[in-house]
Amino acid sequence: MQTIKSPSGKTIGTIRQESGRLVARDTTGKMLGYYVEKENATRDPHGRLLAKGNILSALILQNAK
Repeated sequence: MQTIKSPSGKTIGTIRQESGRLVARDTTGKMLGYYVEKENATRDPHGRLLAKGNILSALILQNAK
């Protein structure tokens, strides 16, 4: 598990391996999106394509604002 922190050191989310994919969650446990390595794609919780590549950290940072 990777903990994502704000510049002030506050935990704002996590990224962890779940069911063969990396999943980004906020501090309440809400899923923000997931990354599938085979596809090299980040998707929202509903499966819609957000970007090619892994942008999970950016999703957590954007959610924290």
